[in-house]
Amino acid sequence: DVYKRQGQDIPLLPGDVVIVGKTRQVYVLGCVNKPGGYNIGEGTETLTKIIAQAGGLTRIAARSSIRVLRSEEEGRLKIIRIDIEAVFEGKLMDPQLKEGDVIYVPESLF
Repeated sequence: DVYKRQGQDIPLLPGDVVIVGKTRQVYVLGCVNKPGGYNIGEGTETLTKIIAQAGGLTRIAARSSIRVLRSEEEGRLKIIRIDIEAVFEGKLMDPQLKEGDVIYVPESLF
Protein backbone atom coordinates (compact mmCIF):
# COMPACT_ATOMS: atom_id res chain seq x y z
CA ASP A 1 0.00 0.00 0.00
CA VAL A 2 2.84 2.38 0.76
CA TYR A 3 4.06 2.06 -2.85
CA LYS A 4 0.73 2.82 -4.52
CA ARG A 5 1.44 6.53 -4.56
CA GLN A 6 2.31 7.72 -8.03
CA GLY A 7 5.95 8.47 -8.72
CA GLN A 8 7.38 6.41 -5.88
CA ASP A 9 9.98 3.71 -6.61
CA ILE A 10 8.96 0.16 -5.84
CA PRO A 11 11.72 -2.31 -4.96
CA LEU A 12 11.55 -5.51 -7.03
CA LEU A 13 12.68 -8.86 -5.70
CA PRO A 14 13.59 -12.04 -7.57
CA GLY A 15 10.42 -13.78 -8.68
CA ASP A 16 8.30 -10.61 -8.71
CA VAL A 17 5.96 -10.21 -11.67
CA VAL A 18 5.27 -6.79 -13.19
CA ILE A 19 2.14 -6.39 -15.32
CA VAL A 20 2.02 -3.42 -17.66
CA GLY A 21 -1.31 -2.49 -19.18
CA LYS A 22 -1.73 -2.11 -22.91
CA THR A 23 -1.26 1.42 -24.18
CA ARG A 24 -3.41 2.90 -26.88
CA GLN A 25 -1.20 4.43 -29.56
CA VAL A 26 -1.27 6.39 -32.77
CA TYR A 27 1.69 6.74 -35.08
CA VAL A 28 3.10 9.85 -36.74
CA LEU A 29 5.22 9.64 -39.90
CA GLY A 30 6.69 12.14 -42.31
CA CYS A 31 7.52 15.80 -41.87
CA VAL A 32 7.32 16.16 -38.09
CA ASN A 33 10.25 16.75 -35.77
CA LYS A 34 9.82 13.55 -33.71
CA PRO A 35 8.08 10.80 -35.71
CA GLY A 36 6.99 7.74 -33.74
CA GLY A 37 4.26 6.19 -31.65
CA TYR A 38 2.30 8.31 -29.17
CA ASN A 39 -0.10 7.26 -26.42
CA ILE A 40 -3.66 8.47 -26.58
CA GLY A 41 -6.20 8.75 -23.79
CA GLU A 42 -9.75 7.49 -23.81
CA GLY A 43 -10.88 9.27 -26.97
CA THR A 44 -9.43 12.60 -25.90
CA GLU A 45 -6.57 13.11 -28.31
CA THR A 46 -6.89 15.27 -31.38
CA LEU A 47 -4.70 15.58 -34.43
CA THR A 48 -3.20 18.89 -33.33
CA LYS A 49 -2.33 17.58 -29.85
CA ILE A 50 -0.51 14.56 -31.26
CA ILE A 51 1.34 16.68 -33.85
CA ALA A 52 2.41 18.95 -30.99
CA GLN A 53 3.68 15.91 -29.06
CA ALA A 54 5.61 14.92 -32.19
CA GLY A 55 7.48 18.22 -32.01
CA GLY A 56 5.34 20.04 -34.56
CA LEU A 57 5.52 20.18 -38.32
CA THR A 58 8.80 20.75 -40.11
CA ARG A 59 9.21 23.74 -42.39
CA ILE A 60 8.81 21.53 -45.48
CA ALA A 61 5.53 19.91 -44.35
CA ALA A 62 2.56 20.00 -46.71
CA ARG A 63 0.11 21.53 -44.23
CA SER A 64 -2.91 21.15 -46.50
CA SER A 65 -2.31 17.46 -47.26
CA ILE A 66 -2.01 15.71 -43.91
CA ARG A 67 -3.55 12.25 -43.98
CA VAL A 68 -4.96 10.09 -41.22
CA LEU A 69 -4.95 6.41 -42.19
CA ARG A 70 -7.54 4.43 -40.25
CA SER A 71 -8.41 0.72 -40.37
CA GLU A 72 -12.15 0.19 -40.60
CA GLU A 73 -13.97 -2.70 -38.95
CA GLU A 74 -14.33 -4.49 -42.29
CA GLY A 75 -10.53 -4.42 -42.72
CA ARG A 76 -10.65 -1.62 -45.27
CA LEU A 77 -8.37 1.40 -45.03
CA LYS A 78 -10.00 4.81 -44.68
CA ILE A 79 -7.90 7.84 -45.62
CA ILE A 80 -8.91 11.17 -44.10
CA ARG A 81 -7.26 14.22 -45.65
CA ILE A 82 -6.83 17.21 -43.33
CA ASP A 83 -5.84 20.81 -44.05
CA ILE A 84 -4.23 21.74 -40.72
CA GLU A 85 -4.38 25.45 -41.54
CA ALA A 86 -8.19 25.18 -41.82
CA VAL A 87 -8.19 23.59 -38.35
CA PHE A 88 -6.05 26.43 -36.97
CA GLU A 89 -8.38 29.01 -38.56
CA GLY A 90 -11.47 27.36 -37.03
CA LYS A 91 -12.91 26.38 -40.43
CA LEU A 92 -12.51 22.67 -39.76
CA MET A 93 -12.89 20.69 -36.52
CA ASP A 94 -9.76 19.18 -35.02
CA PRO A 95 -10.36 15.46 -35.66
CA GLN A 96 -10.42 12.99 -32.78
CA LEU A 97 -7.94 10.17 -33.22
CA LYS A 98 -8.57 6.48 -32.66
CA GLU A 99 -6.24 3.77 -31.49
CA GLY A 100 -4.04 2.54 -34.34
CA ASP A 101 -4.44 5.64 -36.52
CA VAL A 102 -1.42 6.55 -38.61
CA ILE A 103 -0.83 10.24 -39.28
CA TYR A 104 1.22 10.93 -42.39
CA VAL A 105 2.57 14.43 -43.02
CA PRO A 106 3.93 14.59 -46.59
CA GLU A 107 6.61 16.93 -47.86
CA SER A 108 5.46 20.04 -49.69
CA LEU A 109 6.45 20.23 -53.33
CA PHE A 110 6.88 24.00 -53.16
